[in-house]
Amino acid sequence: MPRVTYAEIKHRLIDETAKPEAIYNMSDKLPVSSYNQIKNDTYIVDTDSRAMLENNYWVLDGSLQLVPEDPSEITWGLWSNSLSDDNGDFTINPELNVTFENVHTSSGIKFTFSGDTFPKQIVITWYHNETALTEKTYFVVSAMSCFADLTVENYNALSVEFIGTATPNRRVKIVEIDYGETKVWGKGSLISANVLEEINLASNEVSINTIDFTIHDADAEFNMLNPSGVYSALQQKQALTVTEYVNGEAFPMGKFYLDTWKNSSSVVASFTAFDAIGLFDTITYKTSALWSGTAASAVFADIFAAAGWTDYTIEDEIATELVYGYIPVVTVREALHQLCFALHAACIPNRNGVVEIKRLPSDADAVTIEKSQKSGSQSITQNALINSVAVTAYSFETGSSKQLYNESLAVGTYVITFESPATGISASGATINANGVNYASINVNTAGTVTINGYEITANASVHIYEAPDLTDISRAQATVDSIYLISSYNAAALAQYLYEDYQRRIVQSFTLALEDETAGDNVDVDTMLGARKTGVITKLDIDLTGGFLADCEVRG
Repeated sequence: MPRVTYAEIKHRLIDETAKPEAIYNMSDKLPVSSYNQIKNDTYIVDTDSRAMLENNYWVLDGSLQLVPEDPSEITWGLWSNSLSDDNGDFTINPELNVTFENVHTSSGIKFTFSGDTFPKQIVITWYHNETALTEKTYFVVSAMSCFADLTVENYNALSVEFIGTATPNRRVKIVEIDYGETKVWGKGSLISANVLEEINLASNEVSINTIDFTIHDADAEFNMLNPSGVYSALQQKQALTVTEYVNGEAFPMGKFYLDTWKNSSSVVASFTAFDAIGLFDTITYKTSALWSGTAASAVFADIFAAAGWTDYTIEDEIATELVYGYIPVVTVREALHQLCFALHAACIPNRNGVVEIKRLPSDADAVTIEKSQKSGSQSITQNALINSVAVTAYSFETGSSKQLYNESLAVGTYVITFESPATGISASGATINANGVNYASINVNTAGTVTINGYEITANASVHIYEAPDLTDISRAQATVDSIYLISSYNAAALAQYLYEDYQRRIVQSFTLALEDETAGDNVDVDTMLGARKTGVITKLDIDLTGGFLADCEVRG
C-alpha cells in the first residue's frame, strides 16, 4: 500500500519583542492578580477552580477551592476587581493600557481568558506616542479567546476597553496576550518544503539546519504590495514549527526561526528559516571566565544564558568533564563549537527544538536500512586519508598591567570588550558593574575620559600528537588543531586520539532514502549496492517534505 504524506508548517506571525517589552496598567485591577503573569506566560490553570464570590460559580461538588491564605501561592493572570452586574455590564468598563519602549508592528492581537466567561466586546485603540492610529471593536463569540484581526504598523501604545461579560456577575480574567497570530501552511497552500539536517561528529563546526518552503497565498496576504496584507508583520526570528504526516501519523521535523522571505508572484511567497544554531549565530557571547577545573555543565549554562536559551540537555558524562581555559568574544554558536570540540561532543537541535549535547557515535543500536528504502542513484566514496593529528594545548599565566580601554564617554551604561583577555580589571572615570576576562560592564556617572586597566593573560602552547605507527615525512598526512583555548594538557591527548579515530571513518554512502523516523546522528546499518552491509552515522539528510518524505542521505563510517 503506498504511503500518504504531507507537511504542515505553523508560523508564529508574532512580534516576538512586544510581549517582554510591554508595560501594563489596568484600571480597576484585582490587587492579587499579576501583570507579570500575562507578560511572562507563567499562568497555569489554577485560579479557574477558586471561589471568588462570583454568583452561581460556586459548584457544590468539591471541585472548587478557597483562595489560600497567601494568594501569591497560585497564579492568577490579570483580573478586573469589579464584577459585572446582573446584565453582564460594568458601571465603568475595565481598561488596560499598554506602552512599549519601541515601536511595533503586528498582524493582530490575541487575548486569552480564563474562568467560565469572557468579555462581550473589546475595543482597541492603537497609538504612536499621543496620536491615535486606528480603533476597532471586536465581538467575542462563545470563545475563551479573541483575535483582534488587524495589521497595524509602528504603534507604541494601546488602550483596550473590555465591555461587559457574557455571563453576569463575573470579572474579566486575562491569562495571555500575544501580539500577532499563527498561520498554518499545509494541504492546498504548501507548494514545496525542504529541510536540511547536518551534523559533524567531532564538532569541527556546529551545523545550522535549515528549511526552505514556498506557499500559495490565495489572499495575497504576504504580497509586499498589498496594503491590507500582513507582509509588514514579518520579522526575522519568528518561530516556525514543522510537522510531517505519514499515513496520518505525525512526525515532528523541527523548530525553526524565520530568516528571509520574498514574492515570486502576487500569490506565491518563499521563505527560509534556520534552527536554534542559526539563532545562536546572531548573538554575541562575551562573559567567559578563565576556567580552571570548572564543570562543563556550568560553562554550557553560561553560554546558553547569553542567548536566553534554557531548552537543552547534556549527557552526564560530558556535564561532569572539567574545563580549563577561556573563550574569546565570539558568537554563541562559535562558543558552543569551541566547547564541544574540546570535549569531543556534538551539539544537535533535535526535531522538538531541544538542543542536545552528546557524544557521537552514540551507544544506540544501529537502525537497519534495507534496499527497499533506497532509490535513485547510489554512490560510495572515500574521504581523504588523515593518519596524524596534532592538537595544540594551552596553559595560562598572568602578565603585566595593560591599558585595555581609553575613551571619552557620555553619562550612561556601557559594555566594553577587550581585544585580548585580562584579569584584575579596574577602571577610572567609571564604576564596574560586572566583568570577565573579555569585557567590563561600566556605569559612567560624569561625562569624561574612561580608562580600564587589567593584567594581560598570556597563553603558553604545547602540541600533542596522535598518529599511526611508523610514519615518515612523506607518508604523514596530518590534521592540525590550534587557537581553541579550551584545549589544555588535561584533554589534549584524548582529543587527539578521538579526532584520529574519527578521521578513519572515511567511507561515505550517498543515496535517496524513503524516510521513516531516521534523523541526523543516528547509527545505521545499510544494505549497500555491492551486496554487503556497512555501518555508520547519518551525517546529512536533505528532506523533501512535500515530495513523498524522501531524503538525500549521507552516511559516514
